[in-house]
Amino acid sequence: KMKNTILTLAAIIGLFLFASSNPAKTEKDKIEPVDYVNPYMGNISHILVPTFPTVHLPNSMLRVIPGKREYTTDKMNGLPVVTTSHRGSSAFDISPVSGDGIELLPLYKYSYDLEKITPYSWDIYLDEENIEVSYGLSHQSGIYSIKFDDSEPKYIMINNRNGKIKTDNGVVTGYQIVSNEVTKNTTKVYLYLETEQKAVKTGILSNGLISETSEADGRNKCVALQFESETKLVNVKYGISFISEEQAKANLYREIADFDKEEVVKKGRKIWNEVLAKTIVEGGSNDDKVVFYTSVYRTYERPVCISEDGKYFSAFNGTIMDDNGTPFYTDDWIWDTYRATHPLRCLTEKELELDIVNSFIRMAEQMDEFWMPTFPEISGDSRRMNSNHGVATVLDAYTKGLTDFDLEKAYKACKGAITEKTLAPWSGMKSGELDKFYKDYGYFPALHDGEEETVPEVHHFESRQPVAVTLGTVYDEWCLAQIAKLVGEEEDYKYFLNRSFNYRKLYNAETGFFH
Repeated sequence: KMKNTILTLAAIIGLFLFASSNPAKTEKDKIEPVDYVNPYMGNISHILVPTFPTVHLPNSMLRVIPGKREYTTDKMNGLPVVTTSHRGSSAFDISPVSGDGIELLPLYKYSYDLEKITPYSWDIYLDEENIEVSYGLSHQSGIYSIKFDDSEPKYIMINNRNGKIKTDNGVVTGYQIVSNEVTKNTTKVYLYLETEQKAVKTGILSNGLISETSEADGRNKCVALQFESETKLVNVKYGISFISEEQAKANLYREIADFDKEEVVKKGRKIWNEVLAKTIVEGGSNDDKVVFYTSVYRTYERPVCISEDGKYFSAFNGTIMDDNGTPFYTDDWIWDTYRATHPLRCLTEKELELDIVNSFIRMAEQMDEFWMPTFPEISGDSRRMNSNHGVATVLDAYTKGLTDFDLEKAYKACKGAITEKTLAPWSGMKSGELDKFYKDYGYFPALHDGEEETVPEVHHFESRQPVAVTLGTVYDEWCLAQIAKLVGEEEDYKYFLNRSFNYRKLYNAETGFFH
């Protein structure tokens, strides 16, 4: 049994590597940059969370991740509509099924095969249902082509996990509520969906049957659409919005006027090739190019532009804002991206990086406290991880020539985030006794062995993380000192520069430990 297992794993790994090193060729037998991208790379996680095979256009509001945990998962939860968070939080699901006299479910778990995924498209075969699914998307809208293979009644369920859903003459509208566990802010994800083929019966799903009710509120409410038994194909297109159902419809009609899924896929491929071709590499092997272009593809997954016809919903103050001609970006978990992604954009996407930095400043203005964000998401700033590396992002952009933003305002937001907010990880509270200790002694204190936590700013699970907080914050203070010098705050420059080197006094070269 052990030998068989090893051979099976070896075969899987071999196929995976073969797929990654042999990109699909275009119709003209010419390999383009997007053909090197392998969205499956990194999809198996041994410790934390894997990467996901995300379908999206560069920095687009609409992202789709198949509803499965990782590459090896053999079941999938419905067909995704929109992923609202980098780590996979999704809104709505679509479930096609066929059968005569069956009890309908709001969500189906599918076994699947023949999956092909690219940055701009997704094809899959739902083997137990004998249904072929093909998908393409634009920036704020998507389209499914669903092919059935029998002569039984066909159904499509649209499930709402938490919110409101409605059907009117075959059109499905509604919203789902997405919450921020740290700030408790909420954002509504609005949906407008229609099918090319006319449904013969529509209504809210109730006890496995399609009821005559057309609207429902609450958790796991579902609209069911029934089609003729002879129906072989149902095309479903939809728009999403964080503003309103009407805006979701406008987003759809602006981007996908008809039901030509192939044209949507073609446009998506063109957009990705244009973006990836900004960096051309020579030499190396196919595997080298796969790693390179897949990595570049990952840098465009976040943050996302949430401007919709010049407006956007800000979860940072709970209102709809005018973007005044500058696109607004969020869902940039800065602790993850400040080391490499932001510096790369300073070289390859200067205008985009400027828009992102300006978005950070606007977030600070919109929040209750004028602090640089830490983990800006669709539902607000979750203040995750430790330190505030938005400071480093601001300095890096400005020193590389991206100066078209208010540096003095950015400095005030950065300074507030370091000096007024607690340094305790995963907390949005104001500074407390641990922060005073850090200010007095130059390091963040740990607990003694067996000592219970009593400080309210400390997250119950994440704890103090004293070494990470100390090292991360002194780096941020060094960056803050450089910004202070740039804006003429000489006293602040000297103060934060001295603080940033205090931790060196704690290092014992003989033991290799900080004390």
